[in-house]
Amino acid sequence: MKKSLFVILAIFGALIATLSCKKEKDLTSGTEEPPIVEVSGVSLDKTTIGMMVGEKVKLVATVTPDDATNKNVSYESDDNNIATVTQDGEISAVGEGSTIVRVTTEDGQFRAGCKVHVSNTAHLVKEIELNETELTLAVGETFQLTAAIKPSYANNKNVVWSSKNEQIATVNETGLVTAIAGGGTRIFASSEDGGAVSVCNLMVSNPGVNEIRKFEFSPNYGIIGVGEKLNLKPYLWKVYRSFFNVRPEFPSQFTFNSDDPEVATVDNDFNIIGNKAGTALITVTMNRFKNPEIGSFTIEVEDTFLGSVKDVYKIKDKGLVLESTILSGKLYPNDKIKLIQRSDNGKNYNMTVDRLSLYGKVLEYAEKGNEPGILLAGTEQMSASDIERGAVITSPETKRVIVTRKVVGTLHITGKTAPVTPGYKAQLFDGIIDVGAELSEIFKEEEIKPDKTYHLVTFTIAAPYKLACRYGQVFKLREGGLEVGTFTVSDADPMEVAF
Repeated sequence: MKKSLFVILAIFGALIATLSCKKEKDLTSGTEEPPIVEVSGVSLDKTTIGMMVGEKVKLVATVTPDDATNKNVSYESDDNNIATVTQDGEISAVGEGSTIVRVTTEDGQFRAGCKVHVSNTAHLVKEIELNETELTLAVGETFQLTAAIKPSYANNKNVVWSSKNEQIATVNETGLVTAIAGGGTRIFASSEDGGAVSVCNLMVSNPGVNEIRKFEFSPNYGIIGVGEKLNLKPYLWKVYRSFFNVRPEFPSQFTFNSDDPEVATVDNDFNIIGNKAGTALITVTMNRFKNPEIGSFTIEVEDTFLGSVKDVYKIKDKGLVLESTILSGKLYPNDKIKLIQRSDNGKNYNMTVDRLSLYGKVLEYAEKGNEPGILLAGTEQMSASDIERGAVITSPETKRVIVTRKVVGTLHITGKTAPVTPGYKAQLFDGIIDVGAELSEIFKEEEIKPDKTYHLVTFTIAAPYKLACRYGQVFKLREGGLEVGTFTVSDADPMEVAF
């Protein structure tokens, strides 16, 4: 009996212990804290801002991951004299300059920054970068142009889209281009604040062309001065990549057009004539085939001064005088000029015109065709040997002059009886000096025969000299002073020129 009672009591005790453990376990699980999720990073909704003094902008910080336990952040400005920031991310522009506003996470001390540019005036758009600057569409096709604003912190980033010729193509307010009819036109993206313009050259082809052909020029872009002329060199590419010269001696086969005749026109001999400063798109339609072929050429016209140095001498206590030839534009006393020398040892200069004279007479200005003496201000301590014959003098803002050691153009041999091949050496003469050059490449040809014209011929200039040339410039080809042909510049690999 006692033994049975003992067993019953043991079982009862074990049951009570089990229930107590279960209750304790249940209570413990009910108060368990959730796991801590650590912060892995932080970012801001803006990385650069343009502000005017007195303006306020709110920054929004995003802490990652989304379920981070501690999302507390703090804000600070590197320079409170330029911009301050509250702890809820509101920036106040205080004074002109640039600073960085930073956000820091409480957990992990992760940081992100926003560069703040503050000015008393609006930050204007300086550049518009398009996703395409050359575009070919068929009639009925569309294409979405996009514009990236620079600087990114410009206050007014609105872009106005327009077409030079809406009969060829239209563009809507978002930059969607629609091709309407065959031909060429330009699509403009202009900043609303008037600070910048970017251009896309558009060619529209008619449907139904059985063979893909591309009518091109060498180059497809050029810069000339007002009153200057540039002769186009047309070519035709076919689907099987053959190449041949287009014969311009049959002008009836071509239709010429300029989308801005006030800036530039083109005649039936493929000559572009610069009329006033600006940019124009030249289109040439070739009607030789069943389906017309259309080529385009962008011409930029400058109304700037250009000249060359024939000789240099020094007037005691006055300075250096350049005996020069004015090639285009007008030159006045007190004008700033850029002087580009031909040899590697020759220093380039930015200089100021003191006085102009011709045959002892002081000139109010010098213009194309004049050969004045140019007295340079601030050259009393210089020697005449500091400036080389043949140096180019230009307006500082010109883009026409290309300084290069590799020039591409059209070569016509007249004074030789034997063909020439790559490796042939001669001189390019600009009327003042000879520059040694080597024939380095003949496109699609092995040799150049006399009395024929060859396009896309490459000359490499022999060091230590370089060529300062311009689009369309004609050089005489000489061997030891004997003229054997001509070379007309169509393109070049520009060198970096430091001023």
